[in-house]
Amino acid sequence: MKMRNTIDNSYSGTILGIKVGIFMTYQTKTKDELIKELSELKDKCEELKRAEEKLRLMQEITQSISESEDFNSALLIAIHKICKTTGWVYGETWIPSSDNSYLECGPVYHSNIAGLKEFRKESEGFKFERGVGVPGRVWASKNNVWHWDITENHVFLRSHIAKKHGINGTLVAIPILAGGEVVAVMVFLVTEHGKRNERIVAFDVALVSTIVTHLGTIFLHKRAEESLRESESRFHRLAEASFEGIAIHDKGNILDANGSLARMFGYEPSEIIGKNALDLTAPESREIILKNIMAGYDKPYEAVGLRKDGTTFTAELIGKPIQYKGKMVRITAIRDITCQKQFEEELLKVQKLESLGILAGGIAHDFNNLLTGILGYVSLAKMRLNHADKEYKWLSDAEESCRHAKELSYKIITFSKGGSPIKEPVYIAEILKEVIDSLLNGSNINTEFVIPEDLYIIDADKNQIREVMKNLVINAKEAMTDGGVLKVQIENIISGEKVEPFLKDREYLKISISDTGKGISKEDIPKIFDPYFTTKEMGGVKGTGLGLAVCHSIIKKHDGFITVESVADSGSTFNVYLPASSMKAG
Repeated sequence: MKMRNTIDNSYSGTILGIKVGIFMTYQTKTKDELIKELSELKDKCEELKRAEEKLRLMQEITQSISESEDFNSALLIAIHKICKTTGWVYGETWIPSSDNSYLECGPVYHSNIAGLKEFRKESEGFKFERGVGVPGRVWASKNNVWHWDITENHVFLRSHIAKKHGINGTLVAIPILAGGEVVAVMVFLVTEHGKRNERIVAFDVALVSTIVTHLGTIFLHKRAEESLRESESRFHRLAEASFEGIAIHDKGNILDANGSLARMFGYEPSEIIGKNALDLTAPESREIILKNIMAGYDKPYEAVGLRKDGTTFTAELIGKPIQYKGKMVRITAIRDITCQKQFEEELLKVQKLESLGILAGGIAHDFNNLLTGILGYVSLAKMRLNHADKEYKWLSDAEESCRHAKELSYKIITFSKGGSPIKEPVYIAEILKEVIDSLLNGSNINTEFVIPEDLYIIDADKNQIREVMKNLVINAKEAMTDGGVLKVQIENIISGEKVEPFLKDREYLKISISDTGKGISKEDIPKIFDPYFTTKEMGGVKGTGLGLAVCHSIIKKHDGFITVESVADSGSTFNVYLPASSMKAG
């Protein structure tokens, strides 16, 4: 508005001066002189009106550019409006390359003359270094360049293309400056030379140059905004492609997050935004997480994640400070390492079993040799006694104890070496029913079977698998001293069905043996497959602590897995996963 008032005042003052001049010189000038002066004054008035109109339109250009979405949109608006305002017929832009070594043809242009589209198409492959060609000279000098006839000018390196398409006229090139640097060069075709007044063209060039000098900062801001949007878009694409959960938060308040984070915690993406990060962690981890956030800790650490459904998982977190939408916030990557921790625990267990197995295997082998000798002498001694002699009974008891000791040494050897399974096709349901019939016959324990007809067959050592099933059923029986229910469920696990994170992408047979006994405490579960660990009371049913260790060793030798689920006073479930054979049950 201030610019408009200035124009109005200037225009009014000029008209007043004209009137006074006419009155003062009217008596001294001839008619022809007055007519000439009036004609010149009329031209000046038209120029002033044209200037006022163009300034108004240039204000519109500035406003439109300010509201444009990105740098290229702003350039297109500027070129279109300038050509419309001045009557120039063609406009294009040349942009510095990413390494600032040359100018390349910008993506936007304006044209309203036939042949210029072909000219534009052939121009797209050009590149201009500093000082080369019209755009390059403008880039180097940071000044306007004006050539009255493009077809006769050696600096215009595309003159042969212009001639081919019948294009001639005046060329104007104007730099857009920001911070003293050229951010773009605008090149315009004014008109066919000779058809416009050179003074009017010069006026238009000066006017456009004046306006363009104010556009550099706007263009620079647009480019910065565009770069920021591209950066944010690139971040979102990378974040969405990541398997890790990624969250941007301000002192725990989540500002943005990727889909992996939402899925990891069981939320919809829209539910995550605005939540406090501490709500996604188990109570026992909140203190350390809050401490690390406030301290700006940037090293990986572990915490317990809390899903929407209340379940927990072990997570690894690492956070870094970043600039986000004008303020310093924190970006945190979260990885579910439950599977990794299970593998680490399994590896430690295997290493422990191997080291103990080497020691135990050697001892058991020597122990077995000694027992063989003892049994031989006991048998010889019994041959010299009558069955009625009390010494005979003592020796029989000793013989039975030696046999139990030999069974124990066999278990130790099996545990230490895995028994080197001799595999054959096995239908597991038959073995289980046979073991249960022999062990639970006449007991106060009821049995339930869930066994479909189309079960997979497994390749296994029948005797070793029978030993595993026997140990699991005995454990269940001893856990239900007052009676209960033993449930056996067998099912096929199809390839790709990740019921457990440690399973490979293949078919498995899952055998679940559940009891309604006293269960296993949370503290004892991690040690349940350790050798010589037992929960059985010394005064009651006594255990060796090798049964489940042997089970674990045998199943591992069969490339399988064994897990336990238990709640104290609510029973236990042992799950055995064995690779299915390529041969299916008929």
